[in-house]
Amino acid sequence: MTGISLLYVEDDAVVRDILCTFINARYSSLPVYSAGTAREGFDLFNVHRQAIVLTDINLLDSDGVSMARSIRSIAPDTVIVFISGSADVERLVEFEKSGSCHVICKPVDCQKLFGVLDSYINVAGDGR
Repeated sequence: MTGISLLYVEDDAVVRDILCTFINARYSSLPVYSAGTAREGFDLFNVHRQAIVLTDINLLDSDGVSMARSIRSIAPDTVIVFISGSADVERLVEFEKSGSCHVICKPVDCQKLFGVLDSYINVAGDGR
């Protein structure tokens, strides 16, 4: 997993903490960064350049789509995983065309999330 890290942006602190705990339990050597706003998430991305960005679509200060668009403008190979409570995915078409993009509906099915993450993370030797 050398060089791979994950950023999770979610404005609900309880949901963010729970999902980060699950991700850390599954991928013990994966650095996981978290943020509560799109601005914090983008700032963390600028510092750490995470390979995978997991983000809620609707955030209090902006939205995950705008943040992901900004991230893709500087790092087009970044994997974006959107988490949505709504079925409206039309806004995500541009991401599906421009690189790796996935959508997971709430409530999050961890097995589905892990399936997506497994496809990008070399899990051999990660302590699972």
